[in-house]
Amino acid sequence: MFVALVLGIVSGRWTAEQPGLLPGEATVPSDAVGPCQVKQVIDGDTIDVQCPGQKRERIRMLRIDTPEREEPGYAEARSALRSMLRGQDVHLVYERPGEPARGGHGRVLAYVYVGDTNVNVEIVRQGHSHFDTRWGEGRFARDFEGAERAQTVPR
Repeated sequence: MFVALVLGIVSGRWTAEQPGLLPGEATVPSDAVGPCQVKQVIDGDTIDVQCPGQKRERIRMLRIDTPEREEPGYAEARSALRSMLRGQDVHLVYERPGEPARGGHGRVLAYVYVGDTNVNVEIVRQGHSHFDTRWGEGRFARDFEGAERAQTVPR
């Protein structure tokens, strides 16, 4: 985290309004849904959100797999995600633009953005998950691969 913070400050891409986030060069994809209000952070890769005109949904963040409760790193991953999302509205981006899909537990599968930061990628960059390719690499594979190379916390 310290290295990411220093790099972010030096590059001018980190702001106090977004603690723990290191914004990427890309902007939010045009097919993003939101802004959505974060209602609860469940763990390091699952959140509840309320999007305008829709019911509250549980979101499973794509391409990451943080530790489960009772596993080492669980509290740190959950805390990091809470820190990134605290007080922020988010946008959701689906694997197939405009086509929300659901996972095995009925959760909506999505990439979560705060500003221009793909939070899923940032969780990998901070070392709380690896780039999870069990179900393919997805539309942001290059970003995830770069995040793994730049991990600030060994996993």
